[in-house]
Amino acid sequence: MKTVAAFGLSLLVAGCVNLNPYQQPLKVEAGPEPTKAELEPIALHVLQGLLKDPDSVKQFRIISVMKARWFLGAPVSNPGAAEGWLACFEYNAKNSYGGYVGVRPDGFVFQTAPGQPPNFLMTQSNAGFIRPRCTP
Repeated sequence: MKTVAAFGLSLLVAGCVNLNPYQQPLKVEAGPEPTKAELEPIALHVLQGLLKDPDSVKQFRIISVMKARWFLGAPVSNPGAAEGWLACFEYNAKNSYGGYVGVRPDGFVFQTAPGQPPNFLMTQSNAGFIRPRCTP
């Protein structure tokens, strides 16, 4: 019975939390906006490291770069947001069977600092509650 009551209370509390990262206090800033030319070699290198056949990437291009926000920590216990730059790109690479799968969209999140190269943080899919997102 206590478990049911605790679960119900947690649902009630979670239901009251606004899951919009743009309304959370900002704890980490994005830094200056990087150019597509700065991001392209870094994003391509990261993508190649994630694939089974790194040399199979072709038709890689960054489509857009936009500011994005996501939650830092659990939204209920530690409200706060981080900002970064979401680089949306398209690529074509081989699958496990050796065939090309066609052009696929994806996105990587970067942060920047003045005078430093962009720093890769995570893939779009690993950023919980990230807004906006690259469209699939």
